[in-house]
Amino acid sequence: MDKDMLKEKIGETPVVRPVPDMKDVPVGHPAKTMAMENEALSEIISKLETVFSAEDFKKLLELDKHYGKKEKLFMAVLYHKGVTGPSGGMWDVDDEIMKELHSIAKEFENSSMDSLKIRVEPVLIRIKQMIRSETEGFLPTSFRFFTDEDWLQIYRDSFEIGSAFIEKLPIWEEGEAYKNSRAKEEGFLEGNFLLASLKPS
Repeated sequence: MDKDMLKEKIGETPVVRPVPDMKDVPVGHPAKTMAMENEALSEIISKLETVFSAEDFKKLLELDKHYGKKEKLFMAVLYHKGVTGPSGGMWDVDDEIMKELHSIAKEFENSSMDSLKIRVEPVLIRIKQMIRSETEGFLPTSFRFFTDEDWLQIYRDSFEIGSAFIEKLPIWEEGEAYKNSRAKEEGFLEGNFLLASLKPS
């Protein structure tokens, strides 16, 4: 472990790292996956702005998973490092967006498509603003402060939440190697614990 990583381990100011161009980030890397989800989300929004349909609107509810990964995995690491911007106000906005989307979803049987479209338009604007905030602020900030270990852990834990707007979470070879090594290590530790518990006292 180098000196900079050791400082982070003992709670000193986290090291600031360079931000890569997203095109150079490997497929399956958690940041790349978040960017891919935002691209797919932008396409759904464009469709809704052109022709409003119940089918495309319901796809927006997958934001629960997208925001879930951002809040439970990314923000958790940033807050642990003492980095609260630009994520500080995101959590509340995410919740407000999802609350309004779920509220609109309940009105499909009782309201006309025209009235629903009018109601969803300001929500789409807020979602687009959030996409921009994630692209221009949140993900670059994550790159600046996350260690390689942070990214690997986020990749592993992302599968508990799943993908949003894309068919499935893309595979990251480095992340898979980490997942497998951790699974073997945990299995080894559990096996040793079981053997120790079975030994006569």
